[in-house]
Amino acid sequence: MPVVNSQDSERYHLRSWLLRKLGAVSFDDLKTVDGIMYNTFQRACKMQGLLEGDQHWYGTLNEAIKTRAPFQLRLLFATICGFGEVNDIPELWFRYKDALSEDFVRQYSEDSGPHYTLAEIEEFLKYYNLNLKKLKLPTVHLPDALSNLPSFDTLDNNNRDKLMPEILMRNKN
Repeated sequence: MPVVNSQDSERYHLRSWLLRKLGAVSFDDLKTVDGIMYNTFQRACKMQGLLEGDQHWYGTLNEAIKTRAPFQLRLLFATICGFGEVNDIPELWFRYKDALSEDFVRQYSEDSGPHYTLAEIEEFLKYYNLNLKKLKLPTVHLPDALSNLPSFDTLDNNNRDKLMPEILMRNKN
């Protein structure tokens, strides 16, 4: 079944409902819950109890924080956003910004670390034809040489020490 972004509300709720309601034979049937037909798929989903908020995503990220590196958390965050089932993506970012940015904050600073994090998340979002702006997340503009750096947790110390002088030399030219 194709992915539908949550910003396309009716299609998103239709898809959510199609994944859960078996035996529906018409759109009217899909809008009917307990014998009452609702005007929208969103209302039908709400009456069925499918719109309970983002608690399961908070639980998913809380669990992942215990065992995953920041790079893996960013990939998970982008995947969650990409499937379009998050009600409030900016709130999800705000809650988990520190864990998602941990390596970049250590490498750069408290101020710029989250910018690098968002830049990497935006790269992952391209797979879903999404970007930070579409998800109402802060947008960032990093120099190409800096935004293409591998994340801190994907490099071992030896490679990192070799890579940084090479990048610094490239930036001087």
